[in-house]
Amino acid sequence: MNYQGRTRNKSKPSEMLCKVLCCLVFPLSVLALPQGHSHNDYEQEKPFEAAARAGMASLEADVFPVEGRLLVAHSRSELDPTRSLKKLYLEPLQRWGKPLELLVDIKSEPDQALDLLEQELQTNPPPKQTVIVLSGARPKRLPRLASISLEGTLAELRSGNLPANCRYVSGPWWGESGWKGSSPMPNATRARLEELVKQVHAKGLLLRLWGTPDSAEAWEEFYRAGVDRMNTDHPKELADWLRQRESR
Repeated sequence: MNYQGRTRNKSKPSEMLCKVLCCLVFPLSVLALPQGHSHNDYEQEKPFEAAARAGMASLEADVFPVEGRLLVAHSRSELDPTRSLKKLYLEPLQRWGKPLELLVDIKSEPDQALDLLEQELQTNPPPKQTVIVLSGARPKRLPRLASISLEGTLAELRSGNLPANCRYVSGPWWGESGWKGSSPMPNATRARLEELVKQVHAKGLLLRLWGTPDSAEAWEEFYRAGVDRMNTDHPKELADWLRQRESR
């Protein structure tokens, strides 16, 4: 692979048409460039709005089932009855009207959480192009709604036991490398990362790594390697960086 970044060559009309058709037929094709994922988006000053307007491809919300509703928080001690998944994400999604992925990280009681999520999605249906991805604690049953996909783990990828209806593969960066972005990425780490991307893409899936360094230096490495969803706590800064990077 050329580590100096991706080049944009002028293609013939027939080649361009082929690429467009491939993207339409295979929406998870590796032809797509890496995009941003707003990690723990509910901790932003303006949940949903800031990341969506910045151009993040996906947003993440941690949820707990509480008294018949899904509340959004990182831990039980932070639960607030005014901060529900419906209010912070499902209702804004109805108004947004553009393609977006919402990663719902289930923190407890996964079967009850999935039941509530499906009820709320039927009551507050998001635009058809919205994709809901289940992460965290996994329910025993598969989702009944076509708009809900699952997130597999790196362990499942390597054991060949990825779940059905899987869209993402994800895992912690610290399980792959101790590189923290404060120095050049070692060649061995880069090769391991590129091989992981290749394995995930061979399954027709998207790769998301969490616990990654959150800096321009790290973004460049993950972008070059082809990591599909780049985790960030700074959605506007990453969005600006991606626009500049893709304009080269």
